Amino acid sequence: MSTMIRTLVMTCIAGFTLALWTHALPAETSAAFETRVLEPMMISSIQLNPDKVGRLRKSDRADLESARGTLSRFFKLMEDPDGVPQKCMTPSFVRVHPDRIGLRRALVADETTVLQIAMLDFEFSGGGKALEFSFYAVVMPEGSVDVGEGTAKLEKTNEGWKLSSVGILRPEIARPAK
Repeated sequence: MSTMIRTLVMTCIAGFTLALWTHALPAETSAAFETRVLEPMMISSIQLNPDKVGRLRKSDRADLESARGTLSRFFKLMEDPDGVPQKCMTPSFVRVHPDRIGLRRALVADETTVLQIAMLDFEFSGGGKALEFSFYAVVMPEGSVDVGEGTAKLEKTNEGWKLSSVGILRPEIARPAK
């Protein structure tokens, strides 16, 4: 009987402690909730050619991931009003598009937000010093959602991968920038 009472008392103490600890946790912010609820859910993914991927050396895989990161940073910086996407661009591309607003207008229509990008294919050239991505972009032009396809050319520099051109190929949602 005393074992049963001890078990009951310990269970009550544990429950009470858990309730106090849970109550002491900081409340979730609205931004964190929105991020969790609105975050895209991956249903399936596009598969790259397995032979092409299988031929990649470890250094090629690292380059591919690094170049993908450059493309992602570029679009994030382009969407950020205080961003400087030119950090991700070659000097020749910067000369063509020296400011963020002009660059943005060259790539996407006004009132269009780039929400997501994902790689469709890639091709190395120039002895591994150049790379071209085919990608899709989920965009929101004037409140609706659309998908466009694009290409990005990158060059390997002493500072890492830099974009030498980017173009979204669907003219109804964007214009290519060379």
